Amino acid sequence: MAVTVDDKKITQQVSIGGKQVSEQSDDKSINPTFLYSSNECYLGTCGTVAGYSWDKLTIHLSQADPNFGNTLNLMNATSSGFATSDQGKTWHAESIKINEDYFYSDGSRKECSV
Repeated sequence: MAVTVDDKKITQQVSIGGKQVSEQSDDKSINPTFLYSSNECYLGTCGTVAGYSWDKLTIHLSQADPNFGNTLNLMNATSSGFATSDQGKTWHAESIKINEDYFYSDGSRKECSV
């Protein structure tokens, strides 16, 4: 994933195996703070999300931020951590592993049986 910011917009690009598979641009007034997953669970139906990972995640900042690597806050996940080789303009994490999660209206933690 690469995130770029210019004067008017924030663009997020996702690549798999070197091929771009997704791109989204938003007005610069938004605050791109979260990478998250979810599913939609209606009427207590199946709401288990299998674990997965974001691999080789790179974030390009418009200005160097030497503290950006310390801003990663994980919930139900682990990470290799962010590192920079250019004093904080570009950040790279080898992996972020998101653990299996449950989204049931009753708060239960059960495996999907659908």
